[in-house]
Amino acid sequence: DAETLDTREIVMKTFRFAAYPLRRFSCASTSAVITAERSLRSNLNYYFGCIMKNHWERQREGLVQKMREAVRELKTEFGASPSQQLSQGAELAAEEATSELAELVDPVGGSFAAWQKRKLRKSVEEL
Repeated sequence: DAETLDTREIVMKTFRFAAYPLRRFSCASTSAVITAERSLRSNLNYYFGCIMKNHWERQREGLVQKMREAVRELKTEFGASPSQQLSQGAELAAEEATSELAELVDPVGGSFAAWQKRKLRKSVEEL
């Protein structure tokens, strides 16, 4: 849900604080702490992406609809025959939609964010 607070950085700071003695005083456990930190960050990104997935789906669908309307307007403006202006306008609409979605999903990262971008690109190619 879009109202979910992103507390991943707070959790990471808490982990770093708790793991500080292990890093500072035990050389043997430093690599284990680094591995655990990477795993924690990856899992936090994954689960936050799971939470945000439905919101991103709605946003992506809205962007695709907006892009379809823009292409439809371009077709009525320039006619049904393919022209340079029509293709440039369609590319501009696709680029705008992609950048809007990237603003939403890039701060979260992870596989769900990449998946949303791929779905949007596929929808753009179908137009």
